[in-house]
Amino acid sequence: MGASILLRNEIMISQYGQFITSRHDVFWQPNLECFPTKVTATYAYLSSRIFALPLPVRASIVDNLAPKDVKAHNFDRNVSEMEFLRLDTHRYATIITTALAILHWKAHVDANDVEFVLGSALMIPAADELDLLDPDNISLVTHRLDLYHRSVGVWILDFDCAKSLRKIRPGWSCS
Repeated sequence: MGASILLRNEIMISQYGQFITSRHDVFWQPNLECFPTKVTATYAYLSSRIFALPLPVRASIVDNLAPKDVKAHNFDRNVSEMEFLRLDTHRYATIITTALAILHWKAHVDANDVEFVLGSALMIPAADELDLLDPDNISLVTHRLDLYHRSVGVWILDFDCAKSLRKIRPGWSCS
């Protein structure tokens, strides 16, 4: 992997966009053709997406680790394979365990079946850089967005099986 890749230190979560109903013609008219032919205007949940890893990273993973008969882009990895690719496993473990601790001790969620995946995101100026900008010229941020280079990060997704710890153990408190 000769490319220089920025690894974000924080966990990344898709941002909530909007709940779409069948009456949202502004959404469905230009977008329905992007869905499989049997899909009709119905209910949808619009959120930000997780972008693929940069091509050099994907190519290295596929070339070195993908089963030869698998064409899917998702497959489980273990620590020794990540170390073989010279990925900073300690850093990934710290990011993931911190996210799990926050979910458990702060959000009171069991995190059952959540998934952590590697993905990329647009490189957006850091919060401390944004604080330095004149509020009247905040539009300058859009000129600093880099749509071609992305940072790599650990994303958390798939909360459909997660439950409140208070529902699992009524009266439970971690304060």
